[in-house]
Amino acid sequence: MVTLKPLTLIAALGLAALPAHAEMSFTASDLLSAPETALGGAIIACAEGASDPAIIDTAFGEAGWTAAEGEGDGTAAWEMGDMWVLYWTEPGFCMIADEAISTAEMEATLLGLTDTPPTMGKDEDGCTTYDLGPVIGTLTSSGNDPVCMSQTGAALRFMLSE
Repeated sequence: MVTLKPLTLIAALGLAALPAHAEMSFTASDLLSAPETALGGAIIACAEGASDPAIIDTAFGEAGWTAAEGEGDGTAAWEMGDMWVLYWTEPGFCMIADEAISTAEMEATLLGLTDTPPTMGKDEDGCTTYDLGPVIGTLTSSGNDPVCMSQTGAALRFMLSE
């Protein structure tokens, strides 16, 4: 079972349906504050927050990240160093990006957070996807015109499962 902070009960009910192979081993609060583990914490908070954006604000605010301007039209953002998070203020989407790492490093971080690797697939553009139960994560480069693989800038884009 995914370990969550008590105030994320609603998200816990949704994440309880995660298949055993996709269970996260850590909580966002375990990892977000320390620079060396912040990416892992951000991945967890973003995956959980795609279904409940209040989780994102709580997790990143308590960890000392800086609130940033979203892109407008119902988005909000947080940043710390080379990492940033962009999400919809309504449930449905969250993206964590790190401008200092490759997509291979982002994938390794995600897979290191799970007890067993999640089911992987490909999206319509050929980018790797990860089935985490209530959300599907897609690995891309960072930025507005993403590609599937990059040595300089990576992102995980979480969308609610259909």
